[in-house]
Amino acid sequence: TVSVLYWGGEKKMKSPSEAVEIKIEEIVENGSGVGKKDWVKMVSLGVLVIQNASAVLLMRWTRTKGKGEVPFHVATTVVASEVAKLTACLAIVLATSGFDLQKTSFSLRQGLIEERWQVVKLLIPAILYTLQNNLLFVALENLEATMFQVTYQLKLLLTALFSVVLLNRKLTSSKWAALFMLFFGVVLTQIPESETTKVHQQGDWAVGFIACLICGTSSGFASVYFEKVLKRRGESSIWMRNIQLGASSLPCSIIAMVFTRSEPYPFFEGYTSYVYLLVAIQAGGGLLVAVVIKYADNILKGFATALAILLSGLVSALFLDFTPTTTFLSGATIVICSTVFYSIG
Repeated sequence: TVSVLYWGGEKKMKSPSEAVEIKIEEIVENGSGVGKKDWVKMVSLGVLVIQNASAVLLMRWTRTKGKGEVPFHVATTVVASEVAKLTACLAIVLATSGFDLQKTSFSLRQGLIEERWQVVKLLIPAILYTLQNNLLFVALENLEATMFQVTYQLKLLLTALFSVVLLNRKLTSSKWAALFMLFFGVVLTQIPESETTKVHQQGDWAVGFIACLICGTSSGFASVYFEKVLKRRGESSIWMRNIQLGASSLPCSIIAMVFTRSEPYPFFEGYTSYVYLLVAIQAGGGLLVAVVIKYADNILKGFATALAILLSGLVSALFLDFTPTTTFLSGATIVICSTVFYSIG
């Protein structure tokens, strides 16, 4: 038994891990020195910006200039990131149970067996996320990273439309105005100033744009559907929900990998240090979303998206031979502003 005197009075804890967990919750919720909730939000903002920008830039790099001698198979990175994310969630559930294997086993049995229909329901977003994660590489192989980031913001419009239909959400006039601005900005970024701008475009623009549009649609619908499932009555934590989603996503990813390869090959064939880093960032992104959902809000995510676009543009201009046109810069500015306006409105 551990005695804790931190927030006034003495409280008995069953174990040191429980004391640490309550200490962290107290710091996050009520604040203590540098542990204030605003500080947690700012850290989340910084990490979210870096994760969003680095994932897109690494996908672009590994499929273009950073290719190894033997190309890696895209579907294996999706499987690897799902395994890493599922493993991390299992470790977090184990840690929150005080490293009690019996308690962890009971939680998993309740979440995966007693709530098996919940796992079945999550097959829909699992299939869509698998499709999205594979098509992201197709989009970034054909679109420059910053162009992709801006175009991909159409998912905000699609997510809003799906939330109106599936969640009966009411949008204010300011949000509809921001969505109209977003659509106009994306359209503006797709207009080349002259024929010479097409010469520097690597890959097929039409293929990249269609892949990006499918990614945005699948991501929008899957996120709204997952939110609807999360809002149903139940005592499962966000980490257990992610384990349930992973239990559906991993088989889908494996099936996609098997059916998209033409011949047998080693799983990690063509992997470079950049690809391993990309897998880690993708897996970390899934966990980061869970943290942001708990501690942050839509305003934070809106600012993070805007800053990620700016960071991607800066890195692309410096290292990836990206030269933005006047129309692209105008459209990107409108997209960034509309994203922030939608979050605030």
